[in-house]
Amino acid sequence: MLKRHSAAPGHSFSTLSEQRRSNPKQARLKSLWLRLLLLLLTGVVGWQAWRLLAAGHQINPYFSQLSHETVHWSWRKPTCPLEYKRHQWPDILASRKRPYLFGGQQEPECTNCEVDALWSHFCQFKSHGPICAEWEQKKVIKQLVDRAKAHAPGMEEMLTLTPCDLWSWLRGRTLWLVGDSMMQQMTKAAICFMYEFWDLEIRPLDDITKAAGLHQDFLGEFCIEMPEDTRICHLRVNTVGNLTQRVLPNFRKFTGKTSDVMVVNVGIWYSIPSQYETDMAVFATYYSAHKYELPFMLWRDTAAQHFATPTGEFGLRLAMPFVCKPLNVTLQDDNTLIPNEQCDAGAADVIVQGGFRNRIANPIMSSLGIPIIHTWNLSVPMWEYYHHVAEKGDCTHSCHPSGYQIWLYQVHATMVDVAGDLQRHTLANVNGNNSSLVK
Repeated sequence: MLKRHSAAPGHSFSTLSEQRRSNPKQARLKSLWLRLLLLLLTGVVGWQAWRLLAAGHQINPYFSQLSHETVHWSWRKPTCPLEYKRHQWPDILASRKRPYLFGGQQEPECTNCEVDALWSHFCQFKSHGPICAEWEQKKVIKQLVDRAKAHAPGMEEMLTLTPCDLWSWLRGRTLWLVGDSMMQQMTKAAICFMYEFWDLEIRPLDDITKAAGLHQDFLGEFCIEMPEDTRICHLRVNTVGNLTQRVLPNFRKFTGKTSDVMVVNVGIWYSIPSQYETDMAVFATYYSAHKYELPFMLWRDTAAQHFATPTGEFGLRLAMPFVCKPLNVTLQDDNTLIPNEQCDAGAADVIVQGGFRNRIANPIMSSLGIPIIHTWNLSVPMWEYYHHVAEKGDCTHSCHPSGYQIWLYQVHATMVDVAGDLQRHTLANVNGNNSSLVK
């Protein structure tokens, strides 16, 4: 019989199998524990990775050191495709740096800022659009700096915001900005904030849907396309009927996905409270029945107007040219409103509560679980920035940059606040197989 030869137990070249044979029970227990530990670690890592990917996040294998000068992203947020040096608050305070949200050029270097094109000029708030005069631009930034110095919530964060901050919520999604001409102007603010991310070519939504074989008729809607299947699109909607009959039922035919984010407002076109209340009830019924067939929705409240009426809202009996006037309330350092002494008691109640439209819409949105982007209070002091004042006294549409840029910051701040809800919505649709397009 052949005998097995092996090195002595204390020999440095003893094989693992020899050691196992010397105490087989202990070896089996050790092997079992190692396998269980490895299985547990694999499961935890795999589950976290799946959650991030399902929510549209990219795991960054390169762990950059977080610097106070440059925006980097950890494994919890997607890496920004561009570098933006974050402005420091003392530089904003001393006017050494211009906030990115209000036309500051990308640092340490920019590309589209050097392009001689319409959107490059407009997005730096130099020409080609409803641009505030340079002195007005400085004035609105000073107003916000003064509020930040008074520790008003969100002001310092707004003035130091970078496009990479917003990118972390947009990556792999379309941000749909749905509403009337006010939302159209807000869309311009959004695409200008991100203007280094796209090719400065507006793409009509008609062309996009035709290419996808999903043709619909649109009213001037458009998109801009950014890296990693990321877009910002505007859909024109003036009334609740437009929203519930044309846009939402056909949303996926517009190349939409349930993982997208939709910011909605309809309000300015309504002047009769009872009609607005009736239509908002129709919206509530539709949304309740179709919530998980739709993208993650946020409601932007209706901003203040500054016509020469007790509450600043447009009146059918007003004659042109219109005169824009401040409202008889004061915006406090905590972003709340209080009436001035000369303010009519009835008007004061309406203004402090956000105007008749928001008094109707906001409770409905809260009951539906739709996050509200609050713009009314911060729009109250912005009565001097209407871009048609010299022509016809439009007291609704302001010039750029002013109120629309503030609203965009509030979109970002609201998404930060409801990040958990956004992730749950995304995961619910992934689990329910609802994230793909309807062909």
